[in-house]
Amino acid sequence: MSRNHESPDLTINVNQSPEAKVLERARRYAAASQRARWLERDRVLAGEEEKLAECDYHRASNDRLADNLVADDRTMGFTGTLG
Repeated sequence: MSRNHESPDLTINVNQSPEAKVLERARRYAAASQRARWLERDRVLAGEEEKLAECDYHRASNDRLADNLVADDRTMGFTGTLG
């Protein structure tokens, strides 16, 4: 589920003015923060996909069990109807 996001250039030009360095560091922080949000979102989505897959597995298992019980009842002569 993870996506390939472009990695920004994280090098700082040492010849920059102090204000430019602060702005560059703020840009780097914003980029790192965005990547962290993407990673957290991807982690949550992967967990939700896993839960859904587990639910699908249990539903299929329950359906097979119910089908087997109906087949067993028919084998023993029960029709499931009241008359």
